[in-house]
Amino acid sequence: MPDTTSLKRLYTEQFVNLVYENGVNKIHRSIIDERFTGWNLNYIRNGKKRYLAFFGTKVDSNNDGYLNIDDHGDFYLYDIDSNTTQIIKIPDMEIENYFLMKNNPILIFEVKDKNRPESHKNEQFIYRYNINTGKLEDIIPDEEKKLHLKLIMN
Repeated sequence: MPDTTSLKRLYTEQFVNLVYENGVNKIHRSIIDERFTGWNLNYIRNGKKRYLAFFGTKVDSNNDGYLNIDDHGDFYLYDIDSNTTQIIKIPDMEIENYFLMKNNPILIFEVKDKNRPESHKNEQFIYRYNINTGKLEDIIPDEEKKLHLKLIMN
C-alpha cells in the first residue's frame, strides 16, 4: 500500500508572521495577520489535503519583551486548501514535539505538564490528534492513566 501521508521539515528556526504563496495559482495570502513568532514549520500531506504545521506564540509569556521560542508556544495547523487555521491546545500541557503516523491522519504529540513538580519535570505524555476529525485524546485510557499516576506519584 503506498504511503498517503508525509511530513516534510521546511524551517526549524524562528519566523515572524507567515505568508503562503503559490506562484502557479497566483495565490499570495497572509496566514498570521498580527504580532507573532513561530518555529518548526513543516509541510504535511494527508491524501490530497495539504497543511502547514508549526509552533508559535502571540503572547510574551515570560515577560522578557520578545516573542520567541522561550515563550509558551501553541501548535498551529493551517489547512492550505481551505485557508483555515486550527490552534490545538491541551489544558495545562505544553506540546513539545509531534510526529505524523505513516498511512494515517494521526499526529502524535509529545506533551509535558506545565504544573508538574520539579522532581517529575522530564516526564512526558503522549496524545494523538486526528487531522481528519479534529479529535484529540490521551493515548492512554483514563483507567490505565489513574493507575500510572498512582504508581508515579508514590
